[in-house]
Amino acid sequence: MRQPSWALPVVSSLLLAGCAVGPNYKRPQAAVPTQWTVAPTRGTETKSPETDEWWASFQDPELNSLVERSASRNLDLKLALERVQKHGQRVALLGRVIFLRSTARPPALAIARGSSRQSDRKILPSSFLSNSIIFRETFPLLGNWMSLEEPAGAWQAATADATAAEENRRDVLVILLGDVGRVYAQLRGFQRRLEIANKNIKTQQDTLDLTSARAKAGLATELDVSRAAAQLESTRAIVPSLLSGIDVSIHRLSVLLGEEPGALRSELEKASPIPSAGPEVDVGLPSDLLKRRPDIRRSERNWLPRQPDR
Repeated sequence: MRQPSWALPVVSSLLLAGCAVGPNYKRPQAAVPTQWTVAPTRGTETKSPETDEWWASFQDPELNSLVERSASRNLDLKLALERVQKHGQRVALLGRVIFLRSTARPPALAIARGSSRQSDRKILPSSFLSNSIIFRETFPLLGNWMSLEEPAGAWQAATADATAAEENRRDVLVILLGDVGRVYAQLRGFQRRLEIANKNIKTQQDTLDLTSARAKAGLATELDVSRAAAQLESTRAIVPSLLSGIDVSIHRLSVLLGEEPGALRSELEKASPIPSAGPEVDVGLPSDLLKRRPDIRRSERNWLPRQPDR
């Protein structure tokens, strides 16, 4: 998100103000082993993944395309991004409050509480007043925040909220990409099973025809014919559930990409190999996984003390 031009000069003053209200939050350091206590299972390594783009390891162009489009079109992810931008604006506005309290004379506080005197407005920086949108959106909030006893502490809490919102966006993104990869693998699995079922149906139909001919020639019994027919019908009964699985998978992928249900049918209805991972999968330590999980990082930021608005 691009920050307003007037927010950039305030960064250094905000950092200094934050030091004045107490120590900043620091993550507790815990001693953890450098390697797992048991040997890694076959096909896995305990080193941390070199990249977060796990889907690229499958070497599937279609999967790569679905992941990229879902990250740019998914509606839940867009909503999470809107929340990040909202919290970012709140941090910027509260930072402006700290700046005004440290530089403006008392008449400026009157403006923040709703005064409309033009003489008072001359006290505020011209760059701040020149943007009418910022002026209109900021002053209703300034009236509440100007009365805070420790605006820097409130700014720190708002910053923690903004960080939590960003981790929530990452959490939505991780869930989204995981769902896209999982449903795509299921789709290719259903298509592969359908191919196998169709081949088995053809083979079993030939077997039934041969068994019937042998029964007419007295070389097989009616029981053999019934068994061959039952096996054929059992295989045919699997086909509707596989077709339904293909339709549901395409439906889910279309929704995940922010499209209408079935919009990707022409693109995905042709069978393709099931994505396969490389010979070695980097799993990392469980402690490293916990550090990377955005839902845990979000909860950590939400745990910080909050100073409510008045």
